[in-house]
Amino acid sequence: MITDLVGQGLDTLASIDDARGLLSGRFERSPVAFQIHRADGRCLLVDESFRQLFGSAPPPEDSVFEDDPLEKQGFLELVSQPPERNSE
Repeated sequence: MITDLVGQGLDTLASIDDARGLLSGRFERSPVAFQIHRADGRCLLVDESFRQLFGSAPPPEDSVFEDDPLEKQGFLELVSQPPERNSE
């Protein structure tokens, strides 16, 4: 279900002339703190709201899949790594 939604979203973005600019502008101007992770759980990008809320971006070696406080609180059970992508 989620992969269907992602696929639909990617198709929609592909039809927009400046999708990268649209998403970049939304990301940069959002009042919501966003953190984007790589598939291995390490932080790739944070927005200014995130920096204001937390004071900085997480260290590059941190991973959401290797987080003791999250594990102790049971949150790691809610987070799983995405399935392997097909090479098609």
